[in-house]
Amino acid sequence: MEIREQKGFWPGLEELRRQIVARQQKIRSSISQNEFIEDRVLDDSDKAGANSRLSVNAGLCEQDSLNLVKIKEAIARIDRGTFGDCLKCEESISLPRLQAVPFAVLCIRCQEEEERQSRVSAREIRLDDDPAEPKEELLGTGRKRKKAGTSQ
Repeated sequence: MEIREQKGFWPGLEELRRQIVARQQKIRSSISQNEFIEDRVLDDSDKAGANSRLSVNAGLCEQDSLNLVKIKEAIARIDRGTFGDCLKCEESISLPRLQAVPFAVLCIRCQEEEERQSRVSAREIRLDDDPAEPKEELLGTGRKRKKAGTSQ
């Protein structure tokens, strides 16, 4: 990608950064307000609702923080002249992909490979639970018993 094309992404990335910062400020304000309200709420269901909103807002704020880092890195790549190059295969990332996700660091092919590897790894982790290994469950008394089909 030519330098002029790369620099064309800078204003959009900067605007996205401003939007995320504004959203984070709004979320942080909401979190503070919820904490203030929660201190004065007597009803348990109201407290549960406030805790749920707090959890969602904290998750959004965390995701926004990650995206801010990605945007900062994308702007640095523009400055270095490497914006739009896949970090894995070093081929050009397609223009439609960059328009959709301007802080993308992998081309579609490499991104799909990464996602496929993640799914395989997740399956391998689940398969590590050996079904032949006897499992124990707690009885109401706190005593353990072996699951059905296993010897005691």
